[in-house]
Amino acid sequence: MPKNYFLYLLIFCFSASYSQFTKARISSAVGLSYITGSIQSGLPRDIKKLSQELKLGNSYEFEFGYDINDAWGVGVYISNFHSQAENQVDGGFFNSNWQGIQVDTNSDITIKYYAPKLYFLMTEDSHKHMLISGITAGLLTYRKHTNAISFQEEIKASTVGFGLNLEYEYQVNSFLYLISRFTANVAFLSELKVEDNAGKREFTVDEFTNGNKNIENISNVGLSFGIRVHIIKPTLDNKSLEDI
Repeated sequence: MPKNYFLYLLIFCFSASYSQFTKARISSAVGLSYITGSIQSGLPRDIKKLSQELKLGNSYEFEFGYDINDAWGVGVYISNFHSQAENQVDGGFFNSNWQGIQVDTNSDITIKYYAPKLYFLMTEDSHKHMLISGITAGLLTYRKHTNAISFQEEIKASTVGFGLNLEYEYQVNSFLYLISRFTANVAFLSELKVEDNAGKREFTVDEFTNGNKNIENISNVGLSFGIRVHIIKPTLDNKSLEDI
């Protein structure tokens, strides 16, 4: 995701640099996010510990927006959550022949979110400080990979997600802002695609968890920090190119 993240940023910077001041804004931020859904009940203690560690991860966010007026605007929001954990667990959880044997197990979760955004602006006269609240709704993809000796499992799913965020901006100069952002995303899984040593299969959440639906809730909250740039057309001697 980081490579794609910076590629998106370069594309938007390049395209926007050829237009006059359009109230276009680009931001990028990094931070921490936490999955709020409960851990599936009935799991062994060591698996629960591994699952608990996977709930906290790094987040990367990119946003392109356009201010319709001084009160509101629209844009595109992209985020990536990634967590990773390692632990020794009883191998019997993966293979009955490994019962009682402690095996090194590593697992990671990646959640990507792509959504249009509607945001509202609140600022004071000097525009030095600004509050932005926004709502999003879009596609959310989920991937979990687990590896334990010769056992490998990958779970994939996609669903519709909804998000709210509240952001504070501090103006450094005419086009650069420092930002801090709180985000809350809500999403629930219903169907899972699973690939492991037994092959590829598809399950509903009920089937995969024997009726325990805790795994379906992948909602998360996060706090991130970054920068926002307001795009301005290149100038010469303080005049726009059309004036020359």
